[in-house]
Amino acid sequence: MGRRLQTETEFTNKVAKLREQFQGTWESAREIYILRIKPEAFSDDSAKAKRTFPSHNFPPLTENPLGFVYVGLTGLTAEKRFEVHRDKLPKASKIAKSGFMLDGTYQEVGKDLTDKFGFKQVGWRDYKPEKLESWVAWNFYKMGYWVWGSHHHDDEDFLGTKPFD
Repeated sequence: MGRRLQTETEFTNKVAKLREQFQGTWESAREIYILRIKPEAFSDDSAKAKRTFPSHNFPPLTENPLGFVYVGLTGLTAEKRFEVHRDKLPKASKIAKSGFMLDGTYQEVGKDLTDKFGFKQVGWRDYKPEKLESWVAWNFYKMGYWVWGSHHHDDEDFLGTKPFD
């Protein structure tokens, strides 16, 4: 077991296309951001239980994940939302509250991934931000990452369909 379903370059190209389609609205806009998770999550049963990908519907693609990330959605800036997770405030993610978010500044933990694969100013209508959040998480999974966060794909079967293919 060691297959990946796509490369980083393929994902980057897909992100560029969907940014053109979904970014730039001012209708109560949301951001999709990505933060690194500590490698210790790989061997912790409680962390595995909180994981989004792989999961019961999405089998492991590799025995050695490429990395560990949390994909989130916020009405704040990505950096402000990072601070909520870092400080383990009440609205922090379960994986962050469990102490598995990588230590460091936003620049070290998620700025580069968010700049490369995240989305800004996505309007709230038709669950667009929630769908993009799940789509980003799914694409990290397809590259061989373990992923936390994003659950809209559990409520609606849309991954792999236009434009989320």
